[in-house]
Amino acid sequence: MRSEFFKLLLFLSALLFSCKTPEERKKEKIMKDLNMIYQQVQTGFTGYKDLEECCRTIGHRLTGSPNGKKAEEFVYQKLLNYGLQVRYEPFSVDAWNRNKVFLTYSDGKFVDTIPCVAHAFTPIVADVVAPIADVGNGLASDFDSVNVNGKIVLMNLYLGKNDSALKNLHRSEKATLALNHGAAGIIFINKPEGDVLLTGTVSLKGKVIDIPAVCISVEKGRLLRFHLKENVNLKTHIFMENTLEKATARNVIASIRGSKYPHQKIMIGAHLDSWDLATGAIDNGIGAFTVVDIARAIKNSGVTPEHTLEFALWMGEEFGLLGSTFHVSELNKNNSTDSTLYYYNLDMTGNPIGFELEGRLEMEEVFKRYSDFIRGHRPDFEGKITSDINLHSDHLPFALYGIPVLQFTGNLDKEVFKYYHSNKDLIDLVNADHLRKTSEIVSLTLYLLDQEDSLKAKRLTDTQVKESFEKGGLKEEMILSGDWKWEK
Repeated sequence: MRSEFFKLLLFLSALLFSCKTPEERKKEKIMKDLNMIYQQVQTGFTGYKDLEECCRTIGHRLTGSPNGKKAEEFVYQKLLNYGLQVRYEPFSVDAWNRNKVFLTYSDGKFVDTIPCVAHAFTPIVADVVAPIADVGNGLASDFDSVNVNGKIVLMNLYLGKNDSALKNLHRSEKATLALNHGAAGIIFINKPEGDVLLTGTVSLKGKVIDIPAVCISVEKGRLLRFHLKENVNLKTHIFMENTLEKATARNVIASIRGSKYPHQKIMIGAHLDSWDLATGAIDNGIGAFTVVDIARAIKNSGVTPEHTLEFALWMGEEFGLLGSTFHVSELNKNNSTDSTLYYYNLDMTGNPIGFELEGRLEMEEVFKRYSDFIRGHRPDFEGKITSDINLHSDHLPFALYGIPVLQFTGNLDKEVFKYYHSNKDLIDLVNADHLRKTSEIVSLTLYLLDQEDSLKAKRLTDTQVKESFEKGGLKEEMILSGDWKWEK
C-alpha cells in the first residue's frame, strides 16, 4: 500500500512539474543550483586556507622569478585537485628584479641617507647627482609651472586632503611626465604614516625607463621638503643596480565546459603575481584565491553552466597587465575575441558591497536584479552600482577590445590600504570572513549571468570603445600610459 502511495505521489509531482511553464521550470532549476553553489562556499570554503599556505610556503610571487614559477604551479595543482580542467598559458617577459639602491641628500656641508626602495623597470644601473625640483602632486599642471630639466623631481604618490577636486595620476603616468620634461630622476613620497615604503612599476609596458625612480616614506618626504625650503641648492644622489633577464611566465586558466553554448565563454580572473617586498596577501592574494575557490565551489556543486566558464590567474599584472594583455591579443590573433561574452575582474576585491559596470550602463537593470537577490540573504550588501571606467587592472585589455567587463566595489578595512605594494602586505591583514563573502557573492552573480537568456551588453566596435574612453575623460591619461591606441 505504501509503495502504491509513493508511486501516486511521484506521478502527481511529475504532473504538477509538467504543468509549469518553461520559464517557471528554469527559475526553479536556477534557484536549486544557486543553493548548491551557496552551500559549497559555506561548507567547503578553501580561499583563506589556500592563500595562507601559499604565503607561508612560497612568499612573494614576482613575475619571472623562481617564486613566481612556484606560485603558478601551486594554483595549477590546487585547481586540478578541485576537479577542473587546467592549462598553462606561457608568455615571454622581461623579468626585472631589484638589487641595490641608496639615496642621499646634501647641501655641500653635510650628507644624510634616506631609506628608499626602487620602483620597477628603473635602469639596470643609475648613478645620478642633481638638484631637487619639488613638483607637488606631479600632475601635468605641476610640471608646467616648474623647470625640472636636469633635476631630480620630488612628488607625492597620492593627493592630499585638500586636493579632493583634483584627479590623481598613476605613478607611471607621473614618470612619463617627468621624462617628457627632461628630469634626471624621480623621488616619490608615499602617503601612509609609519615609515611605509611602496614599490610599483613606472613603466606600464614592461620596458625599462631611462631615469631612476625611488619611493621614500611620508616622514622622510617632510624632512626633505623642510631642508629644501631652507636650502634651495640642496642636491640628491640616487644610485641603483637592478637586473633584467628574459623569462617565461604562465597564466593559469581553468575551465568548466558549458552544456548549451560550449564555445561561448564567461571569464573571471585575478592577477596572481605580487611585488617582492612582502607576500602580496591583499594585492592580490585575496583576489587570486577567491577565483580559485569560486572555481572549486561551482565545480563541486555539480551544477552545469550553459556557457563555458573560465577562471584565470594572471601573471605580469604588476609589470603592466602583461598576462591578460597577452591572453586577449591571442584571442584577437585567432579571431576568437567574440567568444568571450563577459569578463569579471577581482583585484584587491574583498567584502563586496556593489558592482562597477565600467561604462556598461545597459547592464544596470541586470545587476540591480542581482543586488536584490543577494540582499535577500545578505542584508549588508549595499548594492551600489557605479558606471565609471577604470584603468590599471586586468579588465582593461578586455575593455580595449570591446568585451564587457565588471569589477566589484569592495569594503575592506581602511588599515589595509596603508600597506598597498609595501613590505607589510602580509597574511595578517586578511579577513577570512571577507574572503568567504566575496567568494559567495561573486560565484552566485557569475552563475546568474551564465543563466541569462541573452546579454544586453554586446561587444563594442573599435569606434565605440574609443568613444567610451573619451566620454569617461580618460584620453589624456591613456596617452600618458601608452594605452591610447587611436589617433591622438
